[in-house]
Amino acid sequence: MRTRQDELRREVRKKLLLASLGVTRALSSIDYNIPSKWLSVIDSVTVSSETAHARLSMLDEEVQREYIEKEEMIERRLGKRKFYDDEEIDEIREQIKNTELRP
Repeated sequence: MRTRQDELRREVRKKLLLASLGVTRALSSIDYNIPSKWLSVIDSVTVSSETAHARLSMLDEEVQREYIEKEEMIERRLGKRKFYDDEEIDEIREQIKNTELRP
C-alpha cells in the first residue's frame, strides 16, 4: 500500500522529469543567428541536450507519453500542427460508427 509520502515522491519525480524533458527539448532546438565564435558552444549545448532528452525519455514511458501529448497540444495551439491529423479523424469516425445509439 502506498503511503502519502510515496505518492508525493512519485508526483515530484514525474513533474521534474516532465520539466527536464521540456528544457532539454528547448535547448536542443536552439536556432538563432549568432556570431560564429559561439557556434561551437551552441552546437555542444544542442547535442548534449538531445542526448539528455533521449536518456530522460527512457526513464519513464508514462511520463514520456504525457510529455509528447503536451508538446503536441502546445504545437497545435501555436499553429505549428493541425488540431486533428487524418489518423485521428479516422479513429473518431470509427468510434462513432461503433457507438450504439440508445432510444
